[in-house]
Amino acid sequence: MACAPSGRERLALCVLVVVLVGLVGWSGAAAQSPSAADACKAGYHTAGGKLFRTYCGPASATVHVAGKTIAFRRGLCAFDTAFKVSIGTLLISSTGVVPSYFVLAVTAYADGTYRNGQDGGTVRAVVAYSSAGKPYGTYQDVVTLRGNMKRGTFSGRLLDNRQRVTGSFRCR
Repeated sequence: MACAPSGRERLALCVLVVVLVGLVGWSGAAAQSPSAADACKAGYHTAGGKLFRTYCGPASATVHVAGKTIAFRRGLCAFDTAFKVSIGTLLISSTGVVPSYFVLAVTAYADGTYRNGQDGGTVRAVVAYSSAGKPYGTYQDVVTLRGNMKRGTFSGRLLDNRQRVTGSFRCR
């Protein structure tokens, strides 16, 4: 079970979410199929005075941590200044219970293995997700892209308790 983050770890998580929002802030409306568009409302929206960003599409991811497996479905993969996978709904402008989401971003341009900070710090690899209403950020991230950047694996350690996290993703 995850421990409650300390003040420093909460600050790190907040900074991580801000960075991720900047990294994954593209519009996904054009990438969804008609059936996905009917079932999922992509884009920015507010509810209860809070700002959210929802991603819809065929991407999926699985996270393995502390003997648990967490599945994420119906998101997007995209490439602009970095390769990105975004699934679920990000809570952007408030605090409180966090909706389910998975975000992976890596400054990569081809299949291969990328470690956060490699090549003199030019490679950035970031993984974050939420489970049971709590956000989790990682460090020491390694991302491997395969299949012409359509699938891959990742690993890292949780910020709050240093547990190892592994997983995979598919863009379909």
